[in-house]
Amino acid sequence: MICVPEGHPGAWHDINRTDLRATLQKYRDVFAQAFLDSSIDFTDLDTIKGTGEIEGIVKVDLVDIRYAVESSRIIINTSPAGPAQAAFLNAVKPYDLSKHIVIGEPGNMLLLNARLILNHEKFPKHIIETASSPFATRRDGATVHTSGIKTYMEIATTSTGTALKEVMEKVTPLFPPQLKLEWVSLAKLTLNLINPWLHLATILAGRPDIDAGATGKRFYFDWVPLAGERIEKLDRMVRLPLAAACGIKVTTVIETANKGYNFSFKNWTDVGRNSPVHRNIAAPTTKEHRYVLEEVQLMDFFRSWATAMGVDATPIDELITEAEEWLGRSLVMKGAFWSKLGLHEASREKILATINGADIAPLARFEKGTRNLWITDEIHSSLLGGGSMKHTVLDRI
Repeated sequence: MICVPEGHPGAWHDINRTDLRATLQKYRDVFAQAFLDSSIDFTDLDTIKGTGEIEGIVKVDLVDIRYAVESSRIIINTSPAGPAQAAFLNAVKPYDLSKHIVIGEPGNMLLLNARLILNHEKFPKHIIETASSPFATRRDGATVHTSGIKTYMEIATTSTGTALKEVMEKVTPLFPPQLKLEWVSLAKLTLNLINPWLHLATILAGRPDIDAGATGKRFYFDWVPLAGERIEKLDRMVRLPLAAACGIKVTTVIETANKGYNFSFKNWTDVGRNSPVHRNIAAPTTKEHRYVLEEVQLMDFFRSWATAMGVDATPIDELITEAEEWLGRSLVMKGAFWSKLGLHEASREKILATINGADIAPLARFEKGTRNLWITDEIHSSLLGGGSMKHTVLDRI
């Protein structure tokens, strides 16, 4: 978790590969960091070394969670893990967040989880979700290696009008200047959370290697080509029909992955073998890995959503069943999160309204300088009685 004090412009104005150390040391007194994942011991960690696309030495200051929250107005949850997201929300639950912007990077349905966990009277002023992290990173002890920085990323919030303008002005400087942000609906952003569609199918393709105790395998290089057909089947039979049923235009999983880094790979073998960002990422050596345990939870949400919209979710059923048989236990109570959200017997209109953060007006046009920012005008199905959404890129600014 990273907390940014009110009025702070963000540290990305003058960061590049060679001056990261100086820049972050310059801002270290205003970035209060609190690490909530109990599986990682940061107590003896004084610095983090950056390698790859972001190089340098960053000083680590551990502070009390109360101080981190009360001295900030922007809170960024940077953990992709479902359990860690719940830990984050429970950690900040006692505090008044009504003046805060809370960012989920990636989102992974942060708003929906926040509605179930946080106090209504202390609820964040704005909640923002991104479809992914701006970076491809892996941590090994005190070293964080960045293999790529995205050039494009989707971002979403429930805020509209002048509130949206305020959010954009405060949040945009926090991201790398070369990153183009496209503001979309939360429903579209959720459909473009492509990692669970990719990760679970791929680690299941690597099952023989894990069961055999193989080491030195690479997740994308060795396993993604084996999972390519299954990923495409999930996309073709469930994800794309689900988007169509919601009136939302999305691209395929591989096209979405390409867009983040401005790649043009044609198939998953090409991605696995040739992507400079992905090809050297090490494969898990255990089946008790978040690519199974956590992606199953997200895929169950997509299964419930697809079924509710009249889309056959059998390919997801098969995926989850195989994962559970592999681990020898139940990993998810079918539709449990969906029911907690009150969507078990909900209409299509209520489903879309809930995923979009309740009744949301169309995103407004906003002009500001020459930042690489796109605004997408999306008229939500819930406001059109289930009709088609309008997708028009109004401006690139």
